[in-house]
Amino acid sequence: MARPAAIVIVDDTEDVRVLVSERLRNDDRLQVTGVGGSGAEAVDLARDLQPDLVLLDVSLPDMDGWDAVWQIRSVSPSTRVVIFSAHDERALASKAADYGVAGVLDKVTATRDLPERLLAILAVGGDQAG
Repeated sequence: MARPAAIVIVDDTEDVRVLVSERLRNDDRLQVTGVGGSGAEAVDLARDLQPDLVLLDVSLPDMDGWDAVWQIRSVSPSTRVVIFSAHDERALASKAADYGVAGVLDKVTATRDLPERLLAILAVGGDQAG
């Protein structure tokens, strides 16, 4: 069996971090290697852990999530970033493409099938939005 995909979760709400972490930890194809609550933590975790994917909220207390995307991609170029937001996926998709984000997932609808959606994003070669 291939090694599990390393995932970092960054969200400013602890309940969301806990819920998503538990959901992903129940899938042996994924490994949560880091959890953070701010843009600075997202960048530090990406630099230190070099994860396969960062699941990133765009509403963070210390910096705009989009600024965090640029910094994450700078310190860990092979890490794929997926925006995880309560905002409408379609509204974020265009901006996500401009930032080289691998995907955009809606917090409201994505939790149930989150592992499958993340694995699908990781399976696609190259970055994509949507």
